[in-house]
Amino acid sequence: MDRDPIPEGSAWLAEDTATTRPYALTGGRTRPDHPLGLGSHLRADMERPGLLLQPEGAQVLALCRLEPRSVAELAARLRLPVQVTKVILSDLIDSHVLAPTVPPRDADGGDPNLLEAVLVGLRSL
Repeated sequence: MDRDPIPEGSAWLAEDTATTRPYALTGGRTRPDHPLGLGSHLRADMERPGLLLQPEGAQVLALCRLEPRSVAELAARLRLPVQVTKVILSDLIDSHVLAPTVPPRDADGGDPNLLEAVLVGLRSL
């Protein structure tokens, strides 16, 4: 009896796909080149016609075009692990299409809106 040990559509296949996809998105890298925290905000920097982006990169740029977004929010919206999101964001920074924003000088980190945004992003993961 020659049966395939892992039939198509099984839980094994779904688990392998879930693990392989993030690995493929980052080219196997696990660390971003730029230090990014969960509360780091990024904005779309400039258009680069002809630059080919993965769908996740294009989605990040669309989200950051109107207003800066935090790493936590972007990870939640992409439905990807935070570390994978950081590698993708770092690549976009290297491509000069995404830039970190500088918080206002009077920002103390105790802004309830910022803390709420981080909390919402974490809950979405």
